[in-house]
Amino acid sequence: MKIRFLDVGCGDCIHIFFTDKEGQKRNILIDGGTEEGDVYERTLKRTLTSIVEQGEHIDLWIITHIDDDHIGGILRLLKDEELCKIVDFSRMQFWYNYSNWDYDTGIRPDNLKSVGQAMRLRDFLLENSRVNEMITDQSEVVDFFGARITILSPTYDKMEDGRNEDSAKGFIFLKDGQEE
Repeated sequence: MKIRFLDVGCGDCIHIFFTDKEGQKRNILIDGGTEEGDVYERTLKRTLTSIVEQGEHIDLWIITHIDDDHIGGILRLLKDEELCKIVDFSRMQFWYNYSNWDYDTGIRPDNLKSVGQAMRLRDFLLENSRVNEMITDQSEVVDFFGARITILSPTYDKMEDGRNEDSAKGFIFLKDGQEE
């Protein structure tokens, strides 16, 4: 298993890739970085293009939360008609805990997140791929083609609060579930 942290400035985008027990190459992405400047072209677009050119696809894409520096690159991908023609969303599984509410991080008074963007992304993914919207610490350990994934956060209670209040974020944190 290899893990690459893509340079997306202040955002997050992680590419995990491995060969499963049957010799099939598997790709997991976590977040997509920002859509700002040339970050998308330098990182996410290059990574996706390389995966497709190798005859592979994204098996799982985990979107931890709706901040632009996590979903912005994915939103740019949806506008990239050329790349969207060769990226097969129907083969992708998404884990996407989104919030129905704007929330304030407390850093700046105008720091509300774009729930409209998050909802449009969710709608696109629901129409074009497979989406699991309730990933919490109460989820079972996932055996993903031999990679065991344990969800550490968010807690189930926080997710339920986040669906009803404007205070919770839908973060997903992972830990390697391999036994030593």
